[in-house]
Parts: sequence; C-alpha cells; structure tokens
Amino acid sequence: MFGIWANVQSKNMMHEGVSFLTPTGKVIFKSWLPQKQATQQIVLRCLWTSYDYLTSNKEQDDIVIGGITDFRMFTYPETAKTQFKWTMRKVLSVEERLRTIPFPDVMTTMVDNPVDIQIRVPDTLYTTEDATSIKIGVWDETVQDWNTEWILPEISYDPAERMVKFQSTKFAPIAMLQSRCTDYPYKHWVFRATADQTALLTIDTKRLQLNFEIGPLYVKLVENDCPELQHLVGQKFSPGYLL
Repeated sequence: MFGIWANVQSKNMMHEGVSFLTPTGKVIFKSWLPQKQATQQIVLRCLWTSYDYLTSNKEQDDIVIGGITDFRMFTYPETAKTQFKWTMRKVLSVEERLRTIPFPDVMTTMVDNPVDIQIRVPDTLYTTEDATSIKIGVWDETVQDWNTEWILPEISYDPAERMVKFQSTKFAPIAMLQSRCTDYPYKHWVFRATADQTALLTIDTKRLQLNFEIGPLYVKLVENDCPELQHLVGQKFSPGYLL
C-alpha cells in the first residue's frame, strides 16, 4: 500500500493526525507530525508491504508479523515561478526534487518529542488481545536490525478496531515483532491416520489448537473457527509454504 499526504497550505497539524484510508473509508494507518514540521509545507509518505523485505534472509530471535510500515517526510516540491510574462520551473534532479526530512533532526542536539502512530493489524493476522505481548521495532539501518528503544513502552491495542497505538521517536520502517518461540513448547500433540494416504495432526500450542490434514505432497488446515485463519482452512499447500 502506498499513500501520500501533503500540507499544501501549511495548516497547523499539531493536534491532528494524518490518516491513510481504505477505499471504504476505514483508517489503516495514522501518524501525527513532529512538532517542528506540524505547521510546515511538507509531504508525508506512508508505504506498507505485507512481507518482510528487510530481514527475510537473516536469522533472528524475533520475526516480523503484519508487514512493514514506513513513514517518511519530504520537503514540498519547488513550485513554478512567474516573472514578467513567463512561468518558469527549474529542472531538478531526482535527489533535488525529493529531499527527505529526517526525524529526529540530525542537525540539532535538541530532543524531538515522540509522535503518535496507529497501525491497523491485518484481518489475516492472529494476535492476542493482551497489549503487553505486543512488541514494536524500528529498523536501524546502521546495525541492520530492529530496535525497540525508539518506541515508548506505552503500547495499547483495540481488538474491536484491530488498531495498535504507540509513540515513536523516529521515522523509519516500523513493524510488529514476535518471538519465534511464541507458541513453543507445544502443550500436546496427536498424530493419527484417517485413511490409507491421509493423517491428522493435532497440535495444542500456547495460544490455540491447530488441526492439519496431511496427504500426498500436501498439508491443509482443517477444523478451525479462528476468523483470522479462515482464508487458510481447507486449502491444500505444500508443507513448507503453509508452515
């Protein structure tokens, strides 16, 4: 998903967040502006990918869930100028036309106030309603890893709206993180044959029960009422793809 918002008239956005909506008008991302840029003529870009393009080939204790969201601020494009009877626009390179405004400001020693951010959890992502289990990370380009120190500890989650709310002191790729061992160790599991070439594997994890039908060259999720997993139920996948 890609969205652009521009403060064309330098409106005071100090107490008003910038919302990015679905075609039906549902808020999926919302961010407030840093205090310094709240009244400036700027452009705010929101980019979301459903997959992890930063750490997919790197082994880590935490994994990205729900995709990656990237908020970035840019200077407003230089407008055309009228002189005498001529309307002129300077021809600029891509780097000159699109200049990033870093947050926090690297040119000052002053500490910027954190900004409020809201991210909607995808409908196909299973998560608990306990906000204490939610971890938010900001990508640290220097060390090529996720950093949770740029996120303030007060994180809330509205299960009805599926909206995670938090404060960040940095604009960079942001993602929800989850331990690879969230559902380990298993509480209980049973493996039993159901036909000549099919079997049923039942696993009781820490959070939910999963039933898998295993057949020749396929595995599929069955007998599951979890709303977030309905798009997987009854579908045949290769074992590596589903698991």
